[in-house]
Amino acid sequence: MMKTGNEEGLKMMHKVTPMNQGTPVNHMAGVVLLDVVLGIVIFVVGMLALAQLQGNLTRSGADANTRTVGANVAEEIIEAARAFAQVPTDPLDVISSFADIVTETRTVTRGGIEYTANITVEDYYYRADLGLGSFSTEQPPDNLCNGCVGIIYPDFKYMEVEVVWNSSQQFQISEGQTTGDLLGSGSITLTDMISSIPSFSGAKVAAASGDQEYYEPDAEYTPGTRPDAASIDLGNDRFKESTTPVTEIDMKYGIVETWFDVASYQQVGSDNIFLRREEFVTVSCQCSLLAAASDSGRRPTVWDGAEFSEGEFVTKTYGERPDESSLNPDQSLFCLQCCRDHHDGGSGANDQAADPGRSLFNPFKSSSEYHTSGTFSGDHKHYSQNVLGELVVVETAGDLYLEACRLVRKDGFFRVAQDFRQEGLYGFPKDYLDSDSDINEYSGYVGDAVTAFEADIELTADPYESNPPTLLEPGAASPAVLFPASTYSNPTNLPNISGGSTQQLISRGIYFDYHSDDLRSVINCLDGGLLSAFECGAADNVFTSIEVIPFFDVQLTWLARWNEAPINTPVEVTNEPILTDNAHSRGVAELETGGSGMSVVETDIHKGTLGFTGTDSIIPDDYSEFTYYGLYISSSNDIEAAAADVAVVSGTLFSGLNGNDFKVADLLIESSDGVRCGQTNSEYSCAIDTGAANPTMTVSSYVSFSTKSTLYACSDTLIIAAYDKLWTQFILPSTTTSSADIVIRSSSCPTL
Repeated sequence: MMKTGNEEGLKMMHKVTPMNQGTPVNHMAGVVLLDVVLGIVIFVVGMLALAQLQGNLTRSGADANTRTVGANVAEEIIEAARAFAQVPTDPLDVISSFADIVTETRTVTRGGIEYTANITVEDYYYRADLGLGSFSTEQPPDNLCNGCVGIIYPDFKYMEVEVVWNSSQQFQISEGQTTGDLLGSGSITLTDMISSIPSFSGAKVAAASGDQEYYEPDAEYTPGTRPDAASIDLGNDRFKESTTPVTEIDMKYGIVETWFDVASYQQVGSDNIFLRREEFVTVSCQCSLLAAASDSGRRPTVWDGAEFSEGEFVTKTYGERPDESSLNPDQSLFCLQCCRDHHDGGSGANDQAADPGRSLFNPFKSSSEYHTSGTFSGDHKHYSQNVLGELVVVETAGDLYLEACRLVRKDGFFRVAQDFRQEGLYGFPKDYLDSDSDINEYSGYVGDAVTAFEADIELTADPYESNPPTLLEPGAASPAVLFPASTYSNPTNLPNISGGSTQQLISRGIYFDYHSDDLRSVINCLDGGLLSAFECGAADNVFTSIEVIPFFDVQLTWLARWNEAPINTPVEVTNEPILTDNAHSRGVAELETGGSGMSVVETDIHKGTLGFTGTDSIIPDDYSEFTYYGLYISSSNDIEAAAADVAVVSGTLFSGLNGNDFKVADLLIESSDGVRCGQTNSEYSCAIDTGAANPTMTVSSYVSFSTKSTLYACSDTLIIAAYDKLWTQFILPSTTTSSADIVIRSSSCPTL
């Protein structure tokens, strides 16, 4: 039977129809549902695994944190054991002791978890009798006492600290049912050796004799050479001395810094052991005045008997170094602190109403030198210089002023301390203090003067700074002291014993820091002799009060001014401008040719911080704060007075530059034949001999440090013969006595 074309076409259409086109709908839905269920199962299993992982991580983190805290607790216990203050047990149970490190159990709670520290301590002794380098837990015998125990305290303590946590903690599952295991519990054990002689950075240890004599690891100290350094005897083979102040001057930027240290040491046989050092630097600055701001500056850093106590930040007037934002360091970096902090006023948490002097940078300053109202109320006054060299008080924020600061190193950083205050100035020929007998005499006097001064402070009604005592004179000491060349009847001689025509003179100053009420309490406690230094609040390793009295005996030869009278007759003394590393000459007395008779050489210096910077006066009171000491020099046995001068021209030297890059104190005044000139930091005097022809004097060395600009020495009385940037010559009167002030200016001198 033949098939038609239509039938063949229908077959072909049937063959190409997709197989699933005829699949039942309910069978298709079952497949999709199974896929979803499988996906959900996989997701749930993954999430459960992730949750378990997260829980394990959390628990592991908590366990690790707990273990870390446990280790910290053990470390704290071991390190605290090292910080003992003496070896024998303190009967008052105040001072931590090496002997108190014993087996015990302590409980500490941190973060809600209780840690139990089981401390096991075992003593170890060095047994020389058992062989070199042997240690034993048995106390060694003393052969000198027939087998008795000779060593009381061990050399080491072996400490084992086991810290346990959650040792009894169980977790509640349901009411009345808890876990059987100690979940989250653990322990850690640390061991260490505690030496009875800790490292230098550790605590200081008392000697085993129990007599409160202290011992610390030896650090050798080399005392300074005489006569620059003079060791002052403090008793108990302890001494105190100051290094020679050394000035650093940058002629390009005008930086002026003076450095010196004060060191205490102990003689042990032929060795000298370092005890303590204070480091000081003084700096001269130009600052910009600013109104008070929140926590703008620090209170002064003061000595409290144990250490220099850092001043707190308070809201008060402050200043800044004008070039603070500049890369040009035209002033000392220490001027940042000096300008900011050297201001009074405001109030702080550590202020004491009964002792306001501790919050002032110069408690001895007159009350007229403080602002009593206005923007800068409570602060001491600051000054600038006008073109005439006059000091003018600064009363507007942003104005420039001059400043000088004393800084002390505290915990590695220099902080602004209270100003220096000199109470005594002395001078003598260089060969004094060369011998042991000289040192003993001078040291004995300084010790007597210091203790007497301290006793006078205690007897003075508070506030003692309003009526401070005076230093004991050498002649009033016991025994009385007469320094060489100190009087007309015991002069030093030129030519000297060896025939030389020159002699170096030296000067020394005795300085005291302000005595706060806290410091005086410490000193009184030590003087009472009933309590230890620790209990009195004194510095470590102290026996007597003189060790904590803040006094400094300082070599001042290269900072002080030197002059002679009669001027240059028969002796002339050097007085060169201050140079870096004390490269200048000062205090060298030289016999003038053909000279004879008596000459008095005078050394003078400012009593405060300004004396260490060698700079000009920065407040009006400075002019009255210079101290003087005279040394008598005889050029032969003939001590007849020098002939009278026809005329004496004298006056004051001023700087009319409102800056800190020039110092009047560095001016040199030279003169022609027949004219003899001398000067101090701020004054000059020229004597004119009879018959002097065309008497002149030349003022030189007044080139500005940083600008190198042309400066002029001007006077309204003396006749100026010539001037340029390096020197100015004046014609002096020959028959009359006149007075003339000289002002250094940056502009030409006015018409005379």
